[in-house]
Amino acid sequence: MGPKAIWLSHSSGLAVESREKESAAKSLRPCGPSPASFVLTFFMTAPIARTGHTVRRLPSWPLPYRLLVAAAILTGLGLASLAIDLPVAQWCRADPIAKPFVRVTNLSELLTHRTDVAILLFRAIWKEFLKVVNFAEVFAQGTGVAILLFTVLWLDPSLAFPSLRWPAIRWPSFQPRAGQQNFARLIGAAAAGGLLTDGLKLLVERVRPRAAGLADLLANGSGLDTFGTSSLVAATSHSDLHSFPSGHAAVAAGLAAGLSWKYPRGMPLFALFAVLASLQRVATQAHYPSDVCWGAACGLLGATIFLGNRPPASCKQITTAETLI
Repeated sequence: MGPKAIWLSHSSGLAVESREKESAAKSLRPCGPSPASFVLTFFMTAPIARTGHTVRRLPSWPLPYRLLVAAAILTGLGLASLAIDLPVAQWCRADPIAKPFVRVTNLSELLTHRTDVAILLFRAIWKEFLKVVNFAEVFAQGTGVAILLFTVLWLDPSLAFPSLRWPAIRWPSFQPRAGQQNFARLIGAAAAGGLLTDGLKLLVERVRPRAAGLADLLANGSGLDTFGTSSLVAATSHSDLHSFPSGHAAVAAGLAAGLSWKYPRGMPLFALFAVLASLQRVATQAHYPSDVCWGAACGLLGATIFLGNRPPASCKQITTAETLI
């Protein structure tokens, strides 16, 4: 056998061995979606699963079902949060890390006061975090939401301002154009939860943390005692009795659901903004943790009504000038 024949035989043997190893590796790969893929399957609009080197699209759950399940989970979290409402409100009212300022001039003093320096560093990080949380309120406040929706309308040429004529104004599906239907559903998803919470505020009174006697409640009461007027000690306006549920959390959750419906890729970012906006309401003593959970549940329920079980209506690309007609 010549050198060329020996080389060809060796190469074919290596190729066969390589194919056998690849077949063995494929047999060890999971043939089903991972737990992370299942989570994406439930909460995202177009989830995918990776099996080996292939990418396949998983069947997605209907949008109303996902929103209703998320609302049910938030309702349960709200009930569970009643146990921590008072401690969290008291912690937000007091300075949780109050320490005197320590001036460090050399390494020995740094080692001596290392605990105080660590607390000061944490305070600086905490202040920056609170700035981010306070900024996130624009995602839940009426004016901020209106500005965000107008920005989306201006940047996305597939959207158009809804018609205010009859019968188009009756419901988004009555809008004459697909772009107008989509934007009308975004507006409805963001506003419905806020209107629902406003109605509940008129029916159920709950003292806000900033106006409640938290010390007495922690000693002799529970989170349920904040309902009604018995715990009211420092009322400055009638809104101090409108803690339940959080309208800001409802608007933030509804807006996040609507934007995720139109732009599925941004769903994690929109959810993060909604969470930060809800935390802002707790940090400023405007609501208890249970209030924001129940408010977010209301927001998802309202979004379910307007978004329905349908993807965004397909429409042709239109110019920016047309979106304002």
